Amino acid sequence: MKFFHSTQTMSTVVHMVLEEVGAKYTPFEVSFQREVGLKELEAVNPLGAVPTIVTDEGEVLTQAPAILEMIADQHPGKKLLAPAGSMERLRTLAWVSYVSSDLRPCLVPLFGVEDMTTSEPARAEIKAWALGRLKDHLEYVDQSLKGRTWVMGDAFTIADPILFMVTTWIKYDVDTSKYTHLTAWRARVAARPTIHRVLEEEDMLEDV
Repeated sequence: MKFFHSTQTMSTVVHMVLEEVGAKYTPFEVSFQREVGLKELEAVNPLGAVPTIVTDEGEVLTQAPAILEMIADQHPGKKLLAPAGSMERLRTLAWVSYVSSDLRPCLVPLFGVEDMTTSEPARAEIKAWALGRLKDHLEYVDQSLKGRTWVMGDAFTIADPILFMVTTWIKYDVDTSKYTHLTAWRARVAARPTIHRVLEEEDMLEDV
């Protein structure tokens, strides 16, 4: 399996899960800043986005949530995702969707507001809106983690690394220290040997 990845992107989440299950894969680094691996990536994914997986059968799969589900299903013994048809599986996938579709998009105005408008008052309003939405989401996440070891309770699942990555980005713009349940959970995730190894490999230890 070929794994096209770039540090500090959603491919980091896939990297974490690949290491968590002990999957065999061939990594292909993509750097948009250094223009490394771009042609190779676009040859299999015309959108030129990571993460991108090419299976041993030649199938191409993109989008982190779909890739995470595939990896978990390929390694059922690791129990990163409950069996098909179970409510536990659906709840886990709901968390993955929530992080991808509701939480992460709130960061777009913060990271890209300069490209949205040249009006300083408009930029201030957009940022204020995004920060307000983020704080609402952080309150929800923090309360959801109360009394839980992992997102789903006692079991580490694919919901943990994706939430971990997105909340790492949030830390750049929002002080998350007051969310005590979130902070304690993030420390547990970062301490997992496989997660720590990926953070070290991608030079991200100082970011968490």
